Amino acid sequence: MGFSFGSYVTHAAVGSQPDMADAAILTAIGLNATGVNANGLLRSFVPRIASQQDGLRFGELDSGYLTWVDKFSQINT
Repeated sequence: MGFSFGSYVTHAAVGSQPDMADAAILTAIGLNATGVNANGLLRSFVPRIASQQDGLRFGELDSGYLTWVDKFSQINT
């Protein structure tokens, strides 16, 4: 099951390895046959390590979790 970017990743994974799942639920995905603008996506995402960005909210998470730098980056992404 995937939502938004997770749907894109799930779609790519199942597309490359169809035997990995019996079914997939993809929500909030818009298929773009020309490809993803990864450069624009990463520039608007401006990823930060969640526990360092907001220790009160994400302090228990390890460094594998990312979050946006601010609400404007989140909206742009």
